[in-house]
Amino acid sequence: MGSWSVYCGVSQIAITSGQKCVLIVLKENRYGEYDEYIPATLPIYGEYDDYGGLENIEVDENTKLIEEHFNCTIDEFCRYFTRGCVSKTESDFPKFLIDNEEIEKWKFMFMDREVYEFMSTFIGEDEKGMFDFGNKEILELLGFTYNGKVDKVRFNQEWEIQGKKFYSDGNWLQTEKDESIYNLNKSFNKLSDKIELDNTQLQYTDKSMWQMWSYLKESDAKNLILSPIGYRYNEYSSILLEELLTERLKEKAEKLGIPYVEPILKTIRDKYIHNYLKFGNELCGLKTVRYNLHPMSSNFKPYVLYTTPQCGDYNNHQILLDKFAEINKQHIIEY
Repeated sequence: MGSWSVYCGVSQIAITSGQKCVLIVLKENRYGEYDEYIPATLPIYGEYDDYGGLENIEVDENTKLIEEHFNCTIDEFCRYFTRGCVSKTESDFPKFLIDNEEIEKWKFMFMDREVYEFMSTFIGEDEKGMFDFGNKEILELLGFTYNGKVDKVRFNQEWEIQGKKFYSDGNWLQTEKDESIYNLNKSFNKLSDKIELDNTQLQYTDKSMWQMWSYLKESDAKNLILSPIGYRYNEYSSILLEELLTERLKEKAEKLGIPYVEPILKTIRDKYIHNYLKFGNELCGLKTVRYNLHPMSSNFKPYVLYTTPQCGDYNNHQILLDKFAEINKQHIIEY
């Protein structure tokens, strides 16, 4: 086959030879009806090679984990999907990976690098400063002081800041007048109406709850940033059983005077979960991409072997994209 371009799976922008792009490996989602596919690994960054594949792949902690877990190079791992999409008989197709049951049904998609970087960081006004204000970690971060329990049925945790008292149930926050606090500095029922925000607090006004993951307790952080890879805290997977038993096993090993041995993590998903602190920022980025797919009624979906724009027909392609953007902008103005 000759050289060809591919489409960004989200924006439909053409990805051409040498262009920076992102490869996202996908697997079927066993939980959701809307999201048929979810990311199987964290994004892999590189340049499009003009023949359906990825080259000049950027080495990071994620690519190192993939190489170690699948016992292959990151180039071989990517070629397994991209060349396999074209033909599994070509000489550069890593045939030894066919026997790996974990990746047997996995697919992939491309995204333009600039599109991914924007979608993995942009937060709309609907989520900025919208925190779980009853969350202990969030309250302490914002400068609240805990006064202890009070005689209330639900909102029985008393917190104080700037001489004003608030009450939490562990998730939500209310004022002394039972007014709910939903937002830091935007929309309605906002904290800034009740207290004077200082520079420390104002720095969080443009953050979403999941972008605050590193300040939260482990269970809350995992629920927020691991959801794009299919994590559910109430599922009884091997990794969750390991989480429940770890402290007991460590205590038992200490009493017996023997070293504690970390459990064997079988899937790469388990390894992301187990090492969520190391991969937290990239997982947070995936969460933000998923959030930004919603207004487009889109989702993560497998790449289809389109062969257009073919062989350098970039000018006409851009003219069409510009016209689409112009029409869409006019519709927004009219709406």
